[in-house]
This record gives sequence, C-alpha cells and structure tokens, in this order.
Amino acid sequence: MDQDLRALYQEALAEDRFQVQLSWDRTKFALTLNGTILAAAVALTSLASVNLGRMLSVLVFVAGAVAAAFGIKAAREGKGYHRAANVKKVLYERALGLDEPVPEGGEHGDLALSGLRRSKRARILAGLDAYVNLKVDPGSIIGAAVLLLWALLALDVLGAAVVGYAVYACPGDALPCR
Repeated sequence: MDQDLRALYQEALAEDRFQVQLSWDRTKFALTLNGTILAAAVALTSLASVNLGRMLSVLVFVAGAVAAAFGIKAAREGKGYHRAANVKKVLYERALGLDEPVPEGGEHGDLALSGLRRSKRARILAGLDAYVNLKVDPGSIIGAAVLLLWALLALDVLGAAVVGYAVYACPGDALPCR
C-alpha cells in the first residue's frame, strides 16, 4: 500500500510540473499572439489610406481584444489547474508523512519533496477549495502576464474605437479630417 501511495505521489509531482509548463506555454502563446495582432493592426492602420483598410484594421483590433480575453481566461484557469495539482501533491505528502520535519541528517528516502513552503502547505490544508479558487496573485509571473494581457486588451479596444471613429468621422480617404 505504501508503495502504491509513493507511486501516486510521484504521479502528482509529474502532474504539478505538467500543469505549470502547460499554463506557462498557454500564457506565452496568448501574449505572443496578442502582441502580433496588435502590431499588425497598428501597421494596417498606418498603411491604410482608404476606409476599407481602416475598417479591416478595426476588425483586427477586435480580434486582438478577443484573443486577449481568451488569454486572460486561459491563464486564470491554468493557475487553477496548477493549484488543484498542488492540493493533490500536498495531500499525498501528508499521507506519506513528508510534511513532518526531517531529523538532523535524515531524509525521506527516494521521494523528492515538492518544495512548497510550510506556510503555503498550511494555507492549502486550511481550505482546499478556497486555495484552488484564489485569484491570480499579481506579484506572480502568471499574474504579471494577466495584467499585461489586460493592458493589451485595453489597447486593442482603444485602437478599435479610435480607428472606428476615424472611419465614421472621415468618410472619404483623407486623414486627418475635420
């Protein structure tokens, strides 16, 4: 039984690493995609001398805003999946007695500890559901990426509004107008 528990713990460690990597990969993709869309929209706006080109750039800005919103959602959900994997890992550590202090010069055998601080372990065990559903910490890397995605979303919306107004206010081909 103890061997089965150890195998489950090793799986939980692997799942935790997988969730961290998957969440980060998704976040990097969202940042790269939205940055590229925003750059394309700005370039299209500056090159477009006719209303058709400007209307197309409005659509590209809107696509960027949608991509940023999906990126924010994916980053938040990824953090939740990572936290759920953390909970599972901590519960296995507790069942195996790995959360107990190690005697001087002792070790836990072939099991690698997950590296969570004691305060974080206590917070996880105090409220499992509350821990999984916590908001993304703005001080974390994923939190900073979410803030950056919010900024990109705001720039996309602002770009769509400004160029959309230019299409409405300047029905001809010339900019600036009025």
